[in-house]
Amino acid sequence: MASLFTGGAPTLTSAEIKEVNDAYAKMTSINCYRNIDEAVRNKTSYAGTIFLDDTYASAYFRKGSLAFPPYGILASSMEHEFIHMYQRDVQGKKVDTDKEKRDTGMMEFELAFYQGIIRYIHAGYSWTFKGEDGDPSYQSLWTSGLTDPSLIPQYEREFQTYVASICANGKPTSIDINEFVKWSNIFGEYSRGYSGKGYKFGNYDYGTSCINSLLKLY
Repeated sequence: MASLFTGGAPTLTSAEIKEVNDAYAKMTSINCYRNIDEAVRNKTSYAGTIFLDDTYASAYFRKGSLAFPPYGILASSMEHEFIHMYQRDVQGKKVDTDKEKRDTGMMEFELAFYQGIIRYIHAGYSWTFKGEDGDPSYQSLWTSGLTDPSLIPQYEREFQTYVASICANGKPTSIDINEFVKWSNIFGEYSRGYSGKGYKFGNYDYGTSCINSLLKLY
């Protein structure tokens, strides 16, 4: 990790550094995340640091630094942020600014969409929960956290059916843009973490080149 964040981790204790390194080792033991890590490293490095921030409940990547909540240095959180690094710094996606809605909404949807697909593949083309934190098949689907709980069974069933259909002949290598945009609109309307936050969804211009490249890394 130190070679990617050149500012190091000057505020972390040796025990916290070990937690970061353990999470990183667990993340990179998974083929797709090891490939994502390599793709990011081949493209860039960051002048920031790795640190703890007790004012946030989740990890975040900002201004070249990676932050974790003190109680949550998890491989799954690291995976989330590394996908965002890949989207932004390898694929050229643009985060929203105060003045302009760019790609943030679609990036969050794409991440959840991708993790849903690899969750199914990694579990042996099934929806069985396996492993532990950091294992793709341990990840909950985004459909389990909707603003209207009564819709969870419907959309979880529909999303699982869709993923199974595109994986019928093995790992998919390309995603239909119409299906991608359709699911992004559902995510934007009902996802508990992103609905009503002003993010832009249903954006055909975002395209499928990034999700297709992520699938090839699995």
